Amino acid sequence: MIVRITSKPMRVALGWQVIATIVLGLGAGLIWDVTAAKSALLGATINMVADLGYALMTSVGPRVTSAGNVLRKMLRAEAVRLIVLLVLMGWTLSNVKSLNHLIFLIAFGVSVLVFRMAIFVKDAT
Repeated sequence: MIVRITSKPMRVALGWQVIATIVLGLGAGLIWDVTAAKSALLGATINMVADLGYALMTSVGPRVTSAGNVLRKMLRAEAVRLIVLLVLMGWTLSNVKSLNHLIFLIAFGVSVLVFRMAIFVKDAT
């Protein structure tokens, strides 16, 4: 079964996140070292995976029409996003020994901000 993200702003924002992740990883690698590049890639990718989970959760199922159902769907999607974030952050911080924590958190923060730019994308539907 193929699941398609129906929201154009979310698709565009996820694309921006991929670009930002690559730029952050390459930039950290060129300015510092391989450890910094790995840290930047991990930080940005963790948020990108969580946001992908959010986007998929809001896209699956029947199209909701009432405000209550929209809110329920969004809260479920946010819960999935937070669980994915906590699991991936916890695993990364406890298992990856050579991690530049500052670069990791900066890349994570940039990734968070990039996805929030979806509000500026006009939805054609």
